[in-house]
Amino acid sequence: MSRRWWWVAAAAAVIVAVVAGSWIFLGRKDSGDSCAVVRDMIAINRDHSAQIDSQTNAGVEPSQASYEQWANRLGDLSGQIDDPKLSPHAHRMADLAHQSVALNPAVLAELSAPQPGVGPAATKYAELNQQFVAEQRTLAQACPA
Repeated sequence: MSRRWWWVAAAAAVIVAVVAGSWIFLGRKDSGDSCAVVRDMIAINRDHSAQIDSQTNAGVEPSQASYEQWANRLGDLSGQIDDPKLSPHAHRMADLAHQSVALNPAVLAELSAPQPGVGPAATKYAELNQQFVAEQRTLAQACPA
């Protein structure tokens, strides 16, 4: 074999090693960073739920502002996720949070008025909550604690 062939083979091996190493390093870094943000989103949701439960059990009406802060924080965090497998779920989770927050006043109005059954806002809220939980479950399975 000629010297030229060895140089070409060595150069090709170096290029393959650099590309593979970069892909492994950067791929894990992005996924790891994205999973850290996903876990933050799940923790923020858990903390928010605990806060709302605590206030409700104490007979205190949670403020609309507290719901808006929660949804905005989820939206901010979802924007930090680069992983293409996680990002759509995180964005949907944040969007669903914003949609449910927007329904809060209508749900409260329905609950305060006498009705024979569940109103349309409460029904829509329950649907949004089911979708939210499904997105969160998908993210939690992709990024276990």
